[in-house]
Amino acid sequence: SFAINTYTLAPSAGPNGTISPNTTQTVNYGASQTFTMTANAGYHVLDVLVASVSQGPLLTYQFTNVALNHTISATFEANPVISVTAPATPATYSQGGTLPVTWTTNLTVSSGEFGIWIVSPGNIWTLGKVVPANGASTNYADSVVLNVATGVGYQSYVYYRATSVSPWSIYGLAPGATTVL
Repeated sequence: SFAINTYTLAPSAGPNGTISPNTTQTVNYGASQTFTMTANAGYHVLDVLVASVSQGPLLTYQFTNVALNHTISATFEANPVISVTAPATPATYSQGGTLPVTWTTNLTVSSGEFGIWIVSPGNIWTLGKVVPANGASTNYADSVVLNVATGVGYQSYVYYRATSVSPWSIYGLAPGATTVL
């Protein structure tokens, strides 16, 4: 008689999040197994390692056609607090002009991305630009082209999300309003 080979998939999670299932899974040769990473409130997935190789900040990972033992581990990072510092005072820009935007975070953000949003007085949101987290600094500066209707009272927001498929969540609001002529 013959028995099918079995293999183990050993998960682990760092502080501030979980991996599910969280116990070693025994799977048959050629089988599949999915793991789900969930960050605690105020945190996001920083990285997932499979056999010590970075896979990036994934929310799920599926082993397919298993033919070896594997490890999977997840690490988590605190979400940043964002302070938008410019535009700091009311200013006027031409339609199609460039608006400089600067912001800081309370900690160095090693993954994810920031979205610079321009919001009209009528609450119409326009994503001006997506800026990757640089992992090296807490200070950011960029600009957006004001491809929006003319009006008074535009606001600049900077939002953060952990991955390109995560919802935009943490944000900062510029103190100054913008007029577009």
